[in-house]
Order: sequence, then C-alpha cells, then structure tokens
Amino acid sequence: MSEAAERRYDVVIIGSGAGGGTVAQELAPLVRDGRRVVVLEKGPRLGDAEFTGRELEMAAALYADTGGFLTADGTMTLAFASVYGGSTVVYTGTSLTAPERVIRRWSVPGLDHADIVTRSERFAAQNGVHLLEDSLINDNNRLFVEGGRKAGFRVEQFPVNVQGCRGSSLCNLGCPNQAKQGTNRVQLPRAEREGVASGRRGSIGSGRGPWCARLARSGRPPCCSGPPSRLACRSSATVSPVTPRSFS
Repeated sequence: MSEAAERRYDVVIIGSGAGGGTVAQELAPLVRDGRRVVVLEKGPRLGDAEFTGRELEMAAALYADTGGFLTADGTMTLAFASVYGGSTVVYTGTSLTAPERVIRRWSVPGLDHADIVTRSERFAAQNGVHLLEDSLINDNNRLFVEGGRKAGFRVEQFPVNVQGCRGSSLCNLGCPNQAKQGTNRVQLPRAEREGVASGRRGSIGSGRGPWCARLARSGRPPCCSGPPSRLACRSSATVSPVTPRSFS
C-alpha cells in the first residue's frame, strides 16, 4: 500500500457486531475532541435489497465459510457471522441480560451485575427490545407454551429487538424485511454520523463508504498506523493487543 493511502487513528475497533458496534457508538464523542476512531470489519456491508432471504445466497454472504467453519481439531462446525453488524445481523433477535449467577461464576474483576443490568436496559431501549404481540406468536410457539405449562414448567417469552416484524422466520438469514434492530441499523450509523470511520480491504472511509478490512497475520491492520491503541471486540478471538490509553 502506498504511503499516501495510509491513515492514522487513535482508536482501532476490530469487529462491528454487538461488541464492536456498541463500542464505536460510545467512543464517537472522542471524534468531536479531535480523536480519530475507525471500525474494521472483515465481512461485507450489504444493502437492504441484498437481504434476499434465500438460504444459499445469504449463508455465503453472511457467515464465515458459508456457516460451516471447522474447528482446528475437526470435531465441530461453527456458524458465526462475518458481515457489517456481525452477530446482530444473523441471530434471532433474542435480547437477554446474563443472570447474576453467570456473572458471578465468571469472576471478572470490576464486572458488576447491577451495572450490566443498567447498561443493558439503555441499549435495549435503543434497539427497541420488547415482547412480541400475540398476533406474531405462531402456532409452533403457541403449542410449545401450552405443552410446557401442562408439563409444569414456567414458560416465558424472550424479548426481541424487532420493529415491524412480519413473522417471516428468516432471522438467521439477516431479515429481508429490515425488522431486526442490530448494530448495523442502530449503533453503527450513529457512530458514523458523528465521524467514526470505516474501512474495507485496505480502504478507509466514513459514512456509507466501503466497509471491511483485511487483517495482517500479526493482528495489525495493513491500512492503519499510529499509536498502539486497540480495542478487540470480536467475540470469537482476540486479534489485536489491548493497550489502555488515557484521552484526557
């Protein structure tokens, strides 16, 4: 890459999913203070018309290795997203907060369940998380509820982050109706409007410019240079060192 094509950033966020997209929004105010922030995503950025709901097309467009990523030991395949918006594009929309017992078991210093609940409520409101109205509960789920209750279980509905859901049951294929409110529709556009940049395969832009960036094996994006400030937000792997740095 030519020297003229290089860009320098104070913060590089790896991944645009639930972690990276949210971090991008929260760090966007730094841009007003003169800091340069960029989000890098390996997968493509798709327009609304490209979400066709056709399984063969969308599996290739949305998932790493078409949804058949093989573990190193060859014992399991994993279906994880590789697209602008990450996992929030392909998951079912179910939006839950981790129970206190789970957070306690993790034993992460500084990770407090009450704080997580407060933050989760704020982002749930941003993404329109709510319980589906009765008219959108299909017969399969009605039978599940009835059977579960007859068997003595307490059955509750999962809250979901959808607006204008048509009940097409294509959540895992990206939702052709644009109902699911993932980071690609909420947090990332907000971050971009405030000046957070985005990049695609060595080309860095902003707003609705091209997306994605190919990462070097070392974990250092080939299109970026600058001080060692990194935020690794992919849930599947840490691809860059995290070096905290004060912006005060």
